Amino acid sequence: MKGSAKISLLFQLSLLLLSVAATSSGAAFDFPGKVGAWPCPPEDELVPCTCYADDDLNLFLGCQELESISDLKAVFTASFQFKKFFRLQINDCNFTEGTLTKDIFEGFTFREVIMFNNKLNEVEVGIFSDSVQDLTFFEFSDPIPSFPLSNLESFKELRELVVDINCDQFPTLTSDSVLSFSLHCGGTNVTMETSQLNMNALTTLHLHDSNLISIGPENFESQSLNILTLNGNYLEEFDPEVLKFSSLLKLDLSDNLLTDMPFITGMAPKGTVRIADNKNLKQLSLDTTMPLLDADVTIHAEGVSLSCDCNLRWLLDTDGTDLLINKITVNVDCEHEEDFSDIRDILDKFC
Repeated sequence: MKGSAKISLLFQLSLLLLSVAATSSGAAFDFPGKVGAWPCPPEDELVPCTCYADDDLNLFLGCQELESISDLKAVFTASFQFKKFFRLQINDCNFTEGTLTKDIFEGFTFREVIMFNNKLNEVEVGIFSDSVQDLTFFEFSDPIPSFPLSNLESFKELRELVVDINCDQFPTLTSDSVLSFSLHCGGTNVTMETSQLNMNALTTLHLHDSNLISIGPENFESQSLNILTLNGNYLEEFDPEVLKFSSLLKLDLSDNLLTDMPFITGMAPKGTVRIADNKNLKQLSLDTTMPLLDADVTIHAEGVSLSCDCNLRWLLDTDGTDLLINKITVNVDCEHEEDFSDIRDILDKFC
């Protein structure tokens, strides 16, 4: 693909994702077009749901505050002249009883699906099987224990995936098409075993605030991965094989339980590593931190205060005219912390 064509494609994809983000995550319906316009069914057949059609005849279906899954089933028995929809949004419904079954959406296809706050307990395997050739965006938020798209690898056009579920075990997922993935696990002591995440096209991965206590190797294998957020978990350390990347721009490990800088390779020049607010982090080892500084990676450690001991000594050496510690946003537990030269003299004497 020529450079200009590639840039144009990426720009169009960015506009699509921004458009989707504006309508999701708790937002009210903001579909373009006219309510009930052809080829939507008559409005009274869809109450309390609403059908919209835009000028390009894209169909949008929104359902809010339904009292039961039976109400949803009734909506999809209406006389739809066409069953190819651009977007389906279902939110703030009371689906506490029963299972969301795939027969509800049988024969319907959706390019985008947004579902949140529906009090669901279970979703049947293959719930959106008829959309495997169409679905590009999927957002789902409800405290079910299993991943809602169990046949994920079948969705060849899926580009963005946002999921918030009550998982205690990280799901094994495979996709060659997903570019952006955000997963929040609401369980406890969630573990991510070796090779559970097989998404070779990923550019952005958000696993923050997911109660993760450990991550195995071979989960971040995508050669295109640019952004990885693991902040807000319970991670104490990493196997040296875990944080290996090709050209990562941003890595967020803040607000975990780290006690030292983990072993990280494959950060892009001018990249950023955040280890802020790790209250147990009292030292930055030479072997794991210096390679990042040598690669021109910026380290942000706000809310971290390093111990004033011999482990600090190497950071008070000079790199050209500057002290190495000047390249890291961090505090130190020393009485003379405003003057690193004095601290270095003290440590030179005792270390």
